[in-house]
Amino acid sequence: MKQISRRKFIGLIAGASTIIFTKLNSYDQFNKRYKYKNIYQQWINEKHIEPTTYLSESTIHEAISKKELEDLIIDDFNHSRVFIVDGLVLSEIEGALVASFGVPS
Repeated sequence: MKQISRRKFIGLIAGASTIIFTKLNSYDQFNKRYKYKNIYQQWINEKHIEPTTYLSESTIHEAISKKELEDLIIDDFNHSRVFIVDGLVLSEIEGALVASFGVPS
């Protein structure tokens, strides 16, 4: 497994979030109908694992570039690892990232 610094990993997650939020912003009703805590709860109900735990156990840590992250997302879709929010289909990695914003404090 490739080792990357925490700073680089956080930057990668920030980049991934940008990709995801671009998708979400193109979906007009998303911000009106869902809040992150609802997405978090839906994730827990469906996946039975904390989104942050899912991410820490996933291969996202091995992705050190935007291209590698995109490949992981594509792999999720190719293997039917998806998370559906009001008809919007996200890869599990994308879903976990979005759901992690709703983790209760």
